[in-house]
Amino acid sequence: MNRTEDVLSGFDFLFAFHALSLITQRVVAASRELKQKAVAQSKAQTAVQVTGFLGNVMAQVVLMGLSGILAMQRLVTIGTLSAVGSLAGNVFNNLGSMSNYLGMMRGVQPIFAKYQAAAPAPATKKDPVTRVATAPLLAVQHVSFSYQDQPILQDVSLTIQQGHKYLLAGPSGAGKSTLLKLMAGYLTGYQGHLVFHGQDYRAIGQAALMDRILYLTQTPQVISGTVADNLILTDHYSAAEMIQVLRRVALITTEAEGPDFLKQDVGAKGTALSGGQLQRLALARGLLRGYHILLLDEGTSAVDGPTAVQIEQDLLLDPRLTLLMISHTPHAATAPLFDHVIQFPLTKTAGAPASV
Repeated sequence: MNRTEDVLSGFDFLFAFHALSLITQRVVAASRELKQKAVAQSKAQTAVQVTGFLGNVMAQVVLMGLSGILAMQRLVTIGTLSAVGSLAGNVFNNLGSMSNYLGMMRGVQPIFAKYQAAAPAPATKKDPVTRVATAPLLAVQHVSFSYQDQPILQDVSLTIQQGHKYLLAGPSGAGKSTLLKLMAGYLTGYQGHLVFHGQDYRAIGQAALMDRILYLTQTPQVISGTVADNLILTDHYSAAEMIQVLRRVALITTEAEGPDFLKQDVGAKGTALSGGQLQRLALARGLLRGYHILLLDEGTSAVDGPTAVQIEQDLLLDPRLTLLMISHTPHAATAPLFDHVIQFPLTKTAGAPASV
């Protein structure tokens, strides 16, 4: 149940990375392991119970035999046989019951073994190049969106240029995250049109959009396992590729640290890593797959200031990336690197965002 809950909790990012097959793999693997442990439990209990029963019988037979020999030599009376049999029965029958309890105690050992780290699921090779698209023109045309009859965006129009960097600023609840989720294809119940590289979103389809646009929240999701497991998912990447992207997001400082960090267990729901490490791991997962359009919703909010500046500078200075980033506290060192600032709340007359 823990394994199933863990992998289902990562449904959103597994869906975005076309890794839903990992859910089936992990649930089936956990079920098979549970069956193996149940069989091992039964075997352990049965082995101890049989051993106790045979020991009980043999001990009583030996005592009765010794008593018979002593009676034949007239060293004890015949009545001693009855007394020895009764005493041996009381003693060894109780010892036999103790062996049953011992078997039950040994039998639960496989149950505790299930808490050991799971072996990595086998990866299937997929060509990451097929997921890379040239940075497109993305247009928001008279888009309105409401949540439970509460208007969030009203008649918004924006133009996102290829390779440009956009800072989304404004108070909480003004619709910044909603706009990114619409652009990423996560929300579909909108009015108006969203256009990706000249094609309407509704004609492209959600899965195809998620192939090209990476949306990262400030609370990233992980699955139980190692850092490498969370980078690979159902794809295949070499250790060198993963180490390179880990250095890019400052999770490691040297290549020599890479192998050990890749083997590090992230813990249940990422408890073995800090919030900042989880955010950088999620970013590394996207960069590893060659996404050229990044939508960051406070994607470095849990990262310490100097490291956040280093990561943001790397992204902002990459001419291949089209970047939209929400930040309530933009860093002075990176603010001049944005091409545009989109100020929220947006108005009905919002057009192309003004330059910084």
